[in-house]
Amino acid sequence: MIRILSEILGVSIFSFLLLFLTYFKVSAFKSLSFLLTPPSKSLSLEDILFSFGVALFLILVLVYILRKRRALNKVLFKILLILALFIGNSLFWEINLGSALFGLVITLALIGMVLKFKLWLIHDLALIFALVGMGFHLGILITPLIGVALLVFLSVYDFVAVYFTKHMVDTAKAMIQAQAPLGLILPKRVSFKAKTSDLLQEYQEDKAKNFIILGAGDLLFPLSFLTSVLFKEGLEQGIIVALFSVLGILLSIFIFLSQSKEKPMPALPPIALMILVGYLVAKLI
Repeated sequence: MIRILSEILGVSIFSFLLLFLTYFKVSAFKSLSFLLTPPSKSLSLEDILFSFGVALFLILVLVYILRKRRALNKVLFKILLILALFIGNSLFWEINLGSALFGLVITLALIGMVLKFKLWLIHDLALIFALVGMGFHLGILITPLIGVALLVFLSVYDFVAVYFTKHMVDTAKAMIQAQAPLGLILPKRVSFKAKTSDLLQEYQEDKAKNFIILGAGDLLFPLSFLTSVLFKEGLEQGIIVALFSVLGILLSIFIFLSQSKEKPMPALPPIALMILVGYLVAKLI
């Protein structure tokens, strides 16, 4: 138990960093509101479900291609990672700097550093910026009620995709083999010089794993919900939801590390559960 708690403390700093950046992003948006006018109309549940259906279809097609054309794995996942970093960082830096050109320069520089140095810390920072950028822009388009429905629906999907269809597990393994994980690499014992490629190689060789991977989707949708609460219901409610979000992330990590043998598990359900409890608390106060 002591070992598990020490490992959780080693990775929890990234959870707080991610949430801090969310607040920074929201604050920057409000202070630079003349650069971007929030949409007057929110996305409907039908719009979101349609988008999810399209995304799921594309994921299943990707899984099929990966199973039939394994030689394409590395190229496809590298492209997917670079695309996600490019879109998310462009959104993040443009609104925070107030300049699309400066945002593009920083985005390209970050992607270049990720590809050149291959350090887990640079990978995580670039992905954090991207997740905050995408989560923020999705969050201002949905209402908290839509966010609740989305978290519940995706939690069920995550559970089914890991334990029943297992296509999420296959996709994660393919990403690791391609050295392009679309998720945060959270070390249990921090070594800033550790390279992403070395850590992932240990994972493939089934050696003692000194890190865990928290999928991008496990943070993107909670961040979107948090942003929605902040904009639609205020700072006080947002802070409460943020605190419970951190608890949810830590709970998910704790459950994972508590397994007698570490194996893939859906991270979103415990995170979503704590977020929804926090939202209920915020509504009752």
